[in-house]
Amino acid sequence: MEVFVYAPEQFENLCVLARTLEVFGFTSCHVYDPHCFVRERYGKSYSQKLRTVSAGAFSKIRWQRVEGDPLEFLRARPERHVASVPPREGAVSLHHFRFSSSDLLIMRAESRGLEASVLAECQAQSPFRRPA
Repeated sequence: MEVFVYAPEQFENLCVLARTLEVFGFTSCHVYDPHCFVRERYGKSYSQKLRTVSAGAFSKIRWQRVEGDPLEFLRARPERHVASVPPREGAVSLHHFRFSSSDLLIMRAESRGLEASVLAECQAQSPFRRPA
């Protein structure tokens, strides 16, 4: 399985995600990054966040930037696209979802969720948190 992060909104959250990816054995992650959080070099404040928030995991992940239109990136990929979404009717909980090794898991910040155009490219949806 691969992961695609769509338009992360906070650098600190991307650092936390790097820790999660590392724990689950991921070594790479696709990212559509309009805010340019993934860089070759960082200034002092970002370097400190990298050390403290990601605990070194950020540099262990090979961040593969998606340049241009992210919908073209999705359309060019043959695997099943699985959207992480807020809990909603018809979505299968991550606790019960059956991932395939060839799936592409697509995520975005919880505050905004994935755009309708991105969701339209997905063949499955799974909530990223357990319903209350």
